[in-house]
Amino acid sequence: MNIIKKVLTNTQKKNKIILINIYKAKFNTKVKARSQFVDDEIKKFYNSTPIEEAMTPPSSWYLNKEFYDYEMEKVFKNNWLGMCSDTQLKKPGDFISGELINQPYIIVKNEQNQINAFYNVCSHHASTIAEGTGHCKELVCPYHGWTYNLNGSLTKCTSMKGIKNFRNKDNNLKSININNIGNILFLNFNKNNEVDPNTNFQLLTLPFINSLKKNGFKENFSDLTFVSRKEYPIKCNWKVFIDNYCDGGYHVPFAHKQLSDNLDLSSYAMEIHKKCSLQVVNGKNDKRIGKGAVYCYMYPNIMFNRYGPWLDINVVIPVSETESIVVIEWFVENEFANDSNFLNESFEKSELVQKEDVWLCENVMKGIKSDAYDKGRYVPSKEGPAYQFHQDLLGDLTD
Repeated sequence: MNIIKKVLTNTQKKNKIILINIYKAKFNTKVKARSQFVDDEIKKFYNSTPIEEAMTPPSSWYLNKEFYDYEMEKVFKNNWLGMCSDTQLKKPGDFISGELINQPYIIVKNEQNQINAFYNVCSHHASTIAEGTGHCKELVCPYHGWTYNLNGSLTKCTSMKGIKNFRNKDNNLKSININNIGNILFLNFNKNNEVDPNTNFQLLTLPFINSLKKNGFKENFSDLTFVSRKEYPIKCNWKVFIDNYCDGGYHVPFAHKQLSDNLDLSSYAMEIHKKCSLQVVNGKNDKRIGKGAVYCYMYPNIMFNRYGPWLDINVVIPVSETESIVVIEWFVENEFANDSNFLNESFEKSELVQKEDVWLCENVMKGIKSDAYDKGRYVPSKEGPAYQFHQDLLGDLTD
């Protein structure tokens, strides 16, 4: 059965699509203070050097376990993380659970059709409560039966005779900040933001929203249907994939020959913002690309590709200092959702691009590991988005 037949079969089954939602990033959650080694390696990248003269961060940023641990603590625990779509949250009681940077989470739709996120940790003795994806009327801990409603409130405790000074409301599930662009969900594990995290989210996403409007796309994705999801394990540091995406299309004519033929590269334009960059290009001669594309990177781990009738999101999940998973979800405009020939053809082209990028990133990682490389140079006319990514990273690491 080819990929599109699988997609149509899943659609016919009322979108009962099994997703893998547990990503166990390997890092030491006890890392708080910067060690001398990490401090020295951070200082090897200078925020005051203009891109025309700058060197990239050193290879230690991509290889060292201690650096990776600190990075997870300072970057992934303090920013809005792109997660997934709400495709599986159709009715009250539907949930998605998983684990990211050692933080078990559950995302659930409540009786008011609101989507909430909680740490998937029972307040009694820390057992995780739910696994995978599914549907429930309430959240029941499998360890001792403590029960929570779909708003995270503790509603039932077992065998509580004799306990003193206990109140249910002091033992609710701990919430996680959640937000969205259309049906794409974000989580933020930082509970100590001096600025309202929702304000930060609006500032982060505004350039993308404006670009979608400017280029004739709906900013809430209400005209799109979910069609597929796939995971790509990659043997590279998570930043290698981001660097590749943020090179301003530099690699496209060399590494993506088929894609390059369908883009008017002379029209390529970039916008660079704090923690967000945009690459916009016109299309030619291809129904899949249509009139053009808006490619958006949102720091630290999500990319939006809106082109022709398509949207795909790329979510980068760090696994270790030398391994990552890229999760891709595809959506298509509603009128094409049952056009099997078009979907098959589009997926073949998309799959080729993904395989080419995996190959590129793993090749780069081999080079970074070698004795021949420590730092490289930026090409100013192309790699402004990558330079901004490294500046944003430095800002978080030195904050």
